[in-house]
Amino acid sequence: MKVAPLIKCIQARNGKGEHDGVRLAFRLVHTGQHYDEKMSNVFFGELGIPSPDINLGIGSVPMRFKPPT
Repeated sequence: MKVAPLIKCIQARNGKGEHDGVRLAFRLVHTGQHYDEKMSNVFFGELGIPSPDINLGIGSVPMRFKPPT
């Protein structure tokens, strides 16, 4: 959730009014790597991150499908 500080910065900047007529917009995309929706929601809630605009719902990839490193 390294995006939390960036989102907070954007929200703070936008909250101070427009800067040269520019407001920053963003879309949050969640990969859905946690099967447990409650667990994902805990991360978003505790970090103060808004709900994702898009949830890819990918889930964890079984080891047999991961490429070798």
